[in-house]
Amino acid sequence: MVKVLDEHFVEAAPGHLVGLLAEVVGREALMRRRPPGFPVIVQEYVEHDLELRVYYLDGDLHAFAVSKPSPDAPWRNPAAVSVRGMPVPPRAAAVVGRLARGWGLTYGAFDLLLTPEDVVFLEVNADGDWRWFETKAGTRALTNAAASMVRTLHVNVLRAAAPPPIGGVLDFLVLGSETW
Repeated sequence: MVKVLDEHFVEAAPGHLVGLLAEVVGREALMRRRPPGFPVIVQEYVEHDLELRVYYLDGDLHAFAVSKPSPDAPWRNPAAVSVRGMPVPPRAAAVVGRLARGWGLTYGAFDLLLTPEDVVFLEVNADGDWRWFETKAGTRALTNAAASMVRTLHVNVLRAAAPPPIGGVLDFLVLGSETW
């Protein structure tokens, strides 16, 4: 599996935009290729039973099962990709929770593969979009969860902020002895 480190499009030379989408490449074919001229990730292809996108929202988890004919299908053939919401499998929840807490994430979009024996972590997008997955799955549950999370985080920050002392404000308003 070959994919770029960051964005899918790279300006390899001034004025020359190159797109590199994830693809499965055999070892021999990879060795015959010229290097692309920018950093890529090469990872072993893993046979799997299920591909998941799991969203972590400050401890709340939402999962989507993803079926696609090839790794680049979301960009080249989005109609061929199916997405359905599903409960988060317990072993995936354990991995996502442990990684998110360990990395201090409040939000993350985790890409995982489930094999009969294991959960394989592919990547986490700390600013991963959810609307595409929601639209494909016909739900708004994640949008509602994200709005709730942001509201809760905001309220918690307001509660943690110490209000100014009432006496000090009153002294200032009546030109008392308090200086500001």
